[in-house]
Formats: sequence, structure tokens, C-alpha cells
Amino acid sequence: MESPDPNVENKQNEKEKIEERPQNEKKKTKCISIICWILQVIIWIGAIGLLYIDFYEKSEVFEDVEYISPGALLIAIFEGIFYIWYVILQFCSPTFSFLIHKRSDSNIFEKMKTLFHTYPTIQFVCECYHYETKVVVSTDSNGHVSTRTETVRVVTLTATKIFNYYSSRDVSGLFKLNYDKSVIKDKFYVKLELLTNIDFADAVTYSDYVKERDEFQDENRHYDTFMDFYQNNIINGLTSYNLINLTKNNPCGMSFVWFIFFTLIGFAQLYKVYINSKCLYKSFTIRKLISTRYSLDTIECDQKYSKFNPVISFQDETIQLSSNKISHISEDFEQKLPTQEEIELAQKYQNKVFDFDDKKDEVIILKDKIVANEEYNYGDNNGEENNDLKKGFLIE
Repeated sequence: MESPDPNVENKQNEKEKIEERPQNEKKKTKCISIICWILQVIIWIGAIGLLYIDFYEKSEVFEDVEYISPGALLIAIFEGIFYIWYVILQFCSPTFSFLIHKRSDSNIFEKMKTLFHTYPTIQFVCECYHYETKVVVSTDSNGHVSTRTETVRVVTLTATKIFNYYSSRDVSGLFKLNYDKSVIKDKFYVKLELLTNIDFADAVTYSDYVKERDEFQDENRHYDTFMDFYQNNIINGLTSYNLINLTKNNPCGMSFVWFIFFTLIGFAQLYKVYINSKCLYKSFTIRKLISTRYSLDTIECDQKYSKFNPVISFQDETIQLSSNKISHISEDFEQKLPTQEEIELAQKYQNKVFDFDDKKDEVIILKDKIVANEEYNYGDNNGEENNDLKKGFLIE
């Protein structure tokens, strides 16, 4: 087998993976859900097959002795393999993450305040690797020797670097948690998925970002034949999947212990259907602005981004966080104002800057539609992003 062409694969991976990964994650989650359903059906069929063989295909020769027929043994082996994969995939599913991060509405209120106060981290990752072709020799039960070649991916370096910036500011907008018991009816929980987005406050910042990103790639590009580049946007303390209790009631079975039980007996997918019937689904994006040259904690910025300041509305209480809480100035990064030449060179990146005029009238939403899980068809990761500075978290 020939190794992939380095020029084609490397160029595509380096520049495009930042944008592709979120969409790939959605496809990955949907595929895992489909695979889990298939594995669960296979496990059921295997169990029925073993019962059939046990009752109708016992050997007449060993009818008085404990005996496992070859057919039963073969089914048992494959049943065990599929079962192991089934359990692993179930524990990697978002539903399990939702259940282990179950919170009350007051807990999520304090959690959001902490996230709005936390500054973001941008991490660059380069993974260098090559392909090796190996000859594998195997011998079957009859003593026949066969050889085959296989190509494996060998990683030789994983390098990371933090992109430093001077200041940051939270511009997530409205997070509102209100509910009407008469409206939500038999819904007791909200599956809240928290997403992360980091925007650039000015073109010079994006120019600095591109320069540092490209330099980091150039430093590692020739370490091996191939290189993949990734970017991780990190907000410390953020958990992507959160299950929020909307009422004082706690329906039977809504815990990770029950999830483990139904997974082990091979009924996890049906249990997920039950979970979804008791839950609403929402997503909210924690959005941060960064600048490498300017302070975002100024009177001018307070006026410019006032409509984007995070607002937490909880029952009858509404809190708008103060600008000094949602802004951060780095103590480890020295401010260096851009030269006129740098400003002019950065103008080509103007379309990469946070689009204030496009979003300023869309932050505060008066009402939003309740969304139940059954209205979507994405398995564990149902629905789409719902704020993007256009929608807040709102149940009315």
C-alpha cells in the first residue's frame, strides 16, 4: 500500500481543521449513536441465538454432560466482542456526560457567573508523523504460513504552544433561565450544551494570530513527513454537557447509576429514549473577545460592547456582570501598540474581526421556543447552536 501524498494531505490538514472539527464532531456523535443502536440489536440477536442453541441444538452424544456446541461458542465470542465495544461507546456518549454533570438551576447560575469571569486560552497543537509499511507473518490452525503488508501511522512529535494576548472580554450576551411549570408539563430537566467561541477584537490581533500560528507550523513542519495542525479553544472549568433540574421533582431513573445498569444489561439506547422524553435541549455559546495590542477594559469598550455584556436572568433576579469582572488584562504579556505599517497590513483581515454592527441588535431576545428532544434527529447531540449572539438561553 502506498503512503498518502504528503503535499495534498498536509496542506489540507494544516489550514482547514480548525473550521472542520466542530462539524466533524456532530457527525461523529450521530455516527456513534447509530452504531450503538446497531450493536444493541446485534447483542439482542446474539442472546436469542444462544438461547435457541441451548434448547434445541445440544449434542446427542454429550446430552448428559455440560457441553457447548461450536455454533454456541462462535456466537458467544462475537457476542463478547460486540458487547465490549457497546459498553465503551455508551460510556463515551454525551448522555453519560449529561448525567454525571447533573445540577440544580441555582448551581448552573453560579457556574455561568464563573465562566463569564474566566479568560480564554488558545492552544496550538502540531502532530508530526509518518507512515511505515510492515510485513505481518501469521500461521493458521493447519500450520499454513501467510504474509501480508500493512501501513501504520507513527506519531513522532506532538508540540503545543499557547497564543498569548494582552486583554480579553466576555461578550456572550443573555443567559436566561426562566420556566413555566404549566408549559413544560412532563419535562423535568434541560440538557444544556455549552460551546466555546473566541473572536478577535481588531484586525491587528488577527494578523498577530496568523503570524504566530504560521511560525509555529513552520517550526515543526519539517520534523517528519506529515504534520496535522489543531487549535483548542479552552475556558477553564467549562463542562460541555450539563443536566439542569428545572423542578423539585426527580423522576425515577434519572442518574448515571441507572445508565450504568441499563448499559450492562444491553438496554442503554432504550434508556436514552426515556431520558430524552423527560428533557428539553438547549445550547449556549460562551463567547470571548481577545486583543493582542489594546485593552478591552476601557470606557470606550464598555460603551461599544454594552449590549454584549453577559446578563444572567434567573427566576425573578437579573444580574448584569460589571465590566471589570468580565474583562481580563494579562500580567505576563507586555502591551505593544501597533505601528502604522502593521495597522495597514492588517486591514486585509478586517472581515475576521468581531462584527459589531451585524450583531448589536440581535443579542437580547425577548422570547424563544421551547425545544423538546424528540423534535431533533441527531441522537445524543440533538439540535443546533442556539445563541451565536443571536439567541440566549430562554425558556418561557
